[in-house]
Amino acid sequence: MKKILLVGFILLFAIFFINTFHEEYPDEYDSLVGGRYMLLGKLPYRDWFQHHQPFAYVVAGAIQLFTGQSFVRFRIGFAILLFAFHIASYLLVKKRAKEADTGFYIPFLFAVALAGTYFWGQMLLADTLAAYLIIPGYGLLLLKSYTGGRFERKDLLIVSLSTFFSWFTSMTFTYVIIGLNLYAFYMYWKSEGKRVGWLEIIKNIGVVFLTPYITFLIYLLVTGSLKDYYFANIVYNQKYYIYNYLIPEGGRFNPLRYAIIIFNAFVNNYFPALWGVKDFSFSDPIQVTLAVSNAGLFILLVIKRRFSLLFAFLVMLVFSNARNNPQAIRETDYQSSMYIVSSMFHGLFALFAFKKLLDEEKLVYSVKAIASVTFMILAAYWFFNGIFLFMKFEQKFFPKYMGTMPLIYDRPQVATLVNQMVGDKDSAWIGPFEFKELFYLKTKKLPSKYHWFLKQAALSKIKDEMVADFEKSRPKVIVFKRAYSPWAGNAPEFNYFFTDFLDKYYVRLCSLNATLPDFSYEWIMGDARNFQLATDINFDSAKKDEILAEFEAKGLLKKGPKSASANPPCIEKE
Repeated sequence: MKKILLVGFILLFAIFFINTFHEEYPDEYDSLVGGRYMLLGKLPYRDWFQHHQPFAYVVAGAIQLFTGQSFVRFRIGFAILLFAFHIASYLLVKKRAKEADTGFYIPFLFAVALAGTYFWGQMLLADTLAAYLIIPGYGLLLLKSYTGGRFERKDLLIVSLSTFFSWFTSMTFTYVIIGLNLYAFYMYWKSEGKRVGWLEIIKNIGVVFLTPYITFLIYLLVTGSLKDYYFANIVYNQKYYIYNYLIPEGGRFNPLRYAIIIFNAFVNNYFPALWGVKDFSFSDPIQVTLAVSNAGLFILLVIKRRFSLLFAFLVMLVFSNARNNPQAIRETDYQSSMYIVSSMFHGLFALFAFKKLLDEEKLVYSVKAIASVTFMILAAYWFFNGIFLFMKFEQKFFPKYMGTMPLIYDRPQVATLVNQMVGDKDSAWIGPFEFKELFYLKTKKLPSKYHWFLKQAALSKIKDEMVADFEKSRPKVIVFKRAYSPWAGNAPEFNYFFTDFLDKYYVRLCSLNATLPDFSYEWIMGDARNFQLATDINFDSAKKDEILAEFEAKGLLKKGPKSASANPPCIEKE
């Protein structure tokens, strides 16, 4: 058995490792940039703006201690960390939930690994990391409650840390965290109330659950980050980032109302997803498999009369869908990570539990019929879902192995050029939303705490503070894509404040060349895929002649005869 388990672990690691080389995404580079800033001694919120919780940055920084400024090495390090975490979680849950049958856990880990490149679980994103972090605590709660095992102080601590670090990664799942913590309180009181007494119960709950949050609050107070944290994670998110709860001008965020909005969206999308079970469409079964998995666990808990556990299960089911739609699960849908991972856990646990129930327990005919039908549906969908996930995994692996699809590389487009322009004591910036390029910059100086911005910046205090920072620091070089505007927006409507600053203090080759009488400058490197160098690179106009001479001496640009084809006008392209 140990040899089989060892072979299984080796195969599991191989899948995590292969997933490493698939795809890149700006939000993951956000995590890497934050981790690098922390290694430079800069604290989140106070020294650099971000409206996410900080743990993804902490993880990124810890990995970069070993991998440096290399995205490829970072991904390998993260794959090793993910594998170690999942195995440690399995061993921990198995040790603490001795009464439970944990045979489903290894298939669950294989399902998560194979699905990694489907929902981008191989990336260090806040949503995916939060989903992974919550599973040990939630799994322990589910298994202990299902089997009726004793829920001790150690179990309380595991749930506390698991839920805290999930919240510390993403506030999206705050309702899940609150619900699971309340259920853990109930479990601990039910198990230990008569043994240790009320006062001890209250003290243990207070110490175990409040300590992590109080520690984080003390950190914010001591470092002077509380005000910045409140603006970034509360004000900014409520006003500009939460897209499924529009607050009218002058209105206030109502947590109860938002919970009801999430519940309403869940009801109107989950059940249509579940109705798909009747079609037995196995060509793309993942959406229905997840819905059936949750329905299967619900039926199991009712049959086994685990009514209190329904609370924790339903909290997870409903509020893991805060940012996604269970009726529209699709590839690259990392915002569905919590729902996908927890539903896989539910489905495989229920599948194994139903088998044990049918094999070992005497059931009345009606209950046995329901259990048998549910088991067969679960088994059918999980069989084809397993094939589907393997197929999706193979479709990513094979073309990369054959060289017909790209891997991931350490190849920034303009950061290498900027690194040649500036020294360690100079500051530079690439924006407005270029985390990959920022990650590869060698300079250790940040021109502003706002190292990125989107259209929300023009509606908040960010624009004034950002311009004030840049006027004070005056970076030697700024690369700025003036036409960049995601979500079909109009760039000048939100970036005007920064382009006004650039036009006032900086110069571009496209505008400079228009003023030169009989010669012009040209960047030797040529345009990158997503950057027009003559249009996007801005350098300090007050030091224009000095900078031009320096760049020419370094072989970065050259003089040449004036020509319309070689020196196009300043026309921005996204």
